Amino acid sequence: MKINKLKKVGMLLLMGGLFASCVSKYEAIGHVSLLSDYTIKPGVAYEQLTTNSGGNKKELKHSKMGSIDDAVTQVISKVPGGCFITDVTIYIVDDGYYAVSGNVWGVASPDTLTHVVSNSFVSANSPSYSHTLKSK
Repeated sequence: MKINKLKKVGMLLLMGGLFASCVSKYEAIGHVSLLSDYTIKPGVAYEQLTTNSGGNKKELKHSKMGSIDDAVTQVISKVPGGCFITDVTIYIVDDGYYAVSGNVWGVASPDTLTHVVSNSFVSANSPSYSHTLKSK
């Protein structure tokens, strides 16, 4: 009887250990205001297209990007019209892969009504500056 209990306990511990080794771990390693893999043009009106893209647990755990650049490109390319990410959190996943999450901004569509927010990374004093960022 004791041998059966020991076998059951041993199997449970073994299965628990195997399960724990299969679970992806992620940890935030930094936060930046803006990241992009595109050129941000001061004369273009941008709008916020999504919030917290790439930031749910499933997306973070399954990220297998070998560089932060690749992680940024992955998140931006998932959003049609996406150009850059603001309020970015950078994660390291499984001690070797990267993931990012943040608000994706892109080219504003002319028929979308949005309110204007301040533009802190394009100078209003710039001679080529003619538009501000817009947020939903």
